Amino acid sequence: MQSKIQQPLTSRQYDLFSWRLSIILSGAASLTFMLVWSISILTAEEQQQKPPAPKIENYRQVNKSLFSGAQPEGEEDFAALQKNGIKTIVCVDGTTPRVELARKYGLRYVHIPLPYSGIPRDSARKLAKVVEECESPIFVHCHHGLHRGPAAAAICGIAQNEMTSKTAITFLKEVGTDPKYVGLFRDVGNFRLLSPSEDAKLPKVKLVEIAPVDELSDIMTRIEEHFGIVEAQIESATPNQKLIVEHSVAMSEEFKESARLKKLSEKLRAKFIEASKTSATLASDDAQEQRSKQLKNLKQQCVACHAEAG
Repeated sequence: MQSKIQQPLTSRQYDLFSWRLSIILSGAASLTFMLVWSISILTAEEQQQKPPAPKIENYRQVNKSLFSGAQPEGEEDFAALQKNGIKTIVCVDGTTPRVELARKYGLRYVHIPLPYSGIPRDSARKLAKVVEECESPIFVHCHHGLHRGPAAAAICGIAQNEMTSKTAITFLKEVGTDPKYVGLFRDVGNFRLLSPSEDAKLPKVKLVEIAPVDELSDIMTRIEEHFGIVEAQIESATPNQKLIVEHSVAMSEEFKESARLKKLSEKLRAKFIEASKTSATLASDDAQEQRSKQLKNLKQQCVACHAEAG
């Protein structure tokens, strides 16, 4: 059997083929253009419909349903949070949340005060409970939105299965959480969700709008504990620099938090602010002799604070 030999196209056949091909390519190009144009129109409309981000200090998106930042102040901030779809606000600051203002804009407040020294186990459990029970998107805030707030948001991110311990630590570094807050980094890095059986063995945690805020005596007790550790290390022949920095920073923040309490005399408030500055100096000054001098100054300031507080 002889194979069929392919005959070359005639001039007319070639012209017809070229014409048909040009129509096909033209149609494909038109379809592609229409698709791109449609997508660009939709994108532009979405951008126009998307409300501007709240003008809250250090406001940032952690993931599609989680945000963090500083404390919202007035009506404008709460209105902006509502327009951006936020449903739940978590305050990890020691001050009383503005619950009524949040309610006005249909927002739920959850109050979980955190110290700068780390995230206690039950507080971490409450943050996980927020993720489990509260409507999202969720906005987590502390006072300035740099340290405790991002740390709490990182715990929420892990609880959402949106973050790993490693990416959570990376997030803290990216947003500017001070590495001197060793406890925050430690507890974020070590956090894991408890199994239902593990959680059942522990006391139940409850989410509240306004948590009991530490009284001055409680804060001063914690300050004394930090002071004792710092003093022991500075007077040691082989001081642990990391412990000195960690507890000096924590002590400085406790003094700062004390100064924000409402029922204080202006004289005592000023003393707390000064003691906070001295504690911060202990964390930044590496010279042992200078640290001993600052520790002596701080001890005198603590005595003055006790005398003023009664």
